[in-house]
Order: sequence, then structure tokens, then C-alpha cells
Amino acid sequence: MTLIVKPQDYPSKKGLKEALDAGCLVHEPSMMGEWTRTADLLPVGFRGVVTNHPLRTKFAKIERTPGGWKVS
Repeated sequence: MTLIVKPQDYPSKKGLKEALDAGCLVHEPSMMGEWTRTADLLPVGFRGVVTNHPLRTKFAKIERTPGGWKVS
């Protein structure tokens, strides 16, 4: 699953973490169950890969932990 965030929410991995912690919009474009929600609504333990759409020039692994988001 590759999630999409707006390019302004992903200037860098540090910027992406800050945007996720602030509850930026995250979009899952799957044909089998597309959804969009704020990052703060995703459960602890959620893992995924994100890209900056429409550019798709940056990719990062994200994980929601009890202490906040981890971005690598």
C-alpha cells in the first residue's frame, strides 16, 4: 500500500513527520477501498509507505507508535 500526501506536507522526512504529527491528510488510492483521513485517525501500529503526489519523487516508510510517528 502506498499512501499519498500533498507535496507541501512532505518537504523532507523531518517535515513529513511534523505534518503527520499535526494530522495532515493521508490518501489511500486503492481500487478495493479508497480512503482519505487525517493522520491522527490512523491507529497505533499502522505502517505504510508514503509518496508526494503528483510528483512521486520521495518515498518514506511511516509507522504510528504510542509516542508519535516514525518516518524512515
